[in-house]
Amino acid sequence: MAYRFFCLQSHYRKGLVFTWENLDNAAKAYEKLVKKVAALNPEDGEVDAAVVEEYRAKFKAQVGNDLNTSMAVTCLYDALKAKTNDATRLAILKDFDQVLSLSLLEKAAQLRKAQQAQAQQAASGEFTIQGEGDPAIDEQVMARAQAKKAKNFAEADRIRDELKAQGIEVTDMPNGASWRRI
Repeated sequence: MAYRFFCLQSHYRKGLVFTWENLDNAAKAYEKLVKKVAALNPEDGEVDAAVVEEYRAKFKAQVGNDLNTSMAVTCLYDALKAKTNDATRLAILKDFDQVLSLSLLEKAAQLRKAQQAQAQQAASGEFTIQGEGDPAIDEQVMARAQAKKAKNFAEADRIRDELKAQGIEVTDMPNGASWRRI
C-alpha cells in the first residue's frame, strides 16, 4: 500500500523518482492517513449526500483532468478536513478509495479494533502493547516483556537487539510497551 500511495502522488507523465527514503516517507504518510481515518467516528451523525456529491465532483474533476492522481490524493486530504460530520467524511473516503484502492477504511477498521482491544487491556491492568498493528512484532515485544518479568535479562536484551536490527524501537511503559519503526 505504501508503494501504491507513493505512485499515486506522482503524475503519470512525469518520471517517478524512486529512492528508499521517498518510499519510507510515503509509508509514514500512509500510516498517518490511516490513523486519521481510524480516528473518525462512523456513528457521528447522518451522511450529508450533498457534501458527498460535492467532493465526488471535485475528485472526478481531478482524476478526469489527465489522470491527475496527485491532485486526487490532495482531494482525499481535503475530505478529511471537510467541515462536516465523521459519517459524511467516511462516505466521501469510501468513494475515493474505490478508485485509489488504498484500503483506507479496512486498515482504519483494523487499527480501531486493535486500539479498542488495547484500551480494554489497559483498563483491566493487563500488559499492553502499542504499535503499528504488526502481530509478529507484537509477539516479539510480548516475549521480551515475559523474559523481563522472569528476570531473564539476557533473553530480553537479545530480543530487543533483534528488534532493533529490524528497525524497531521498543519503549517500556508502566503497564506495557510501545514500539515504532525507526
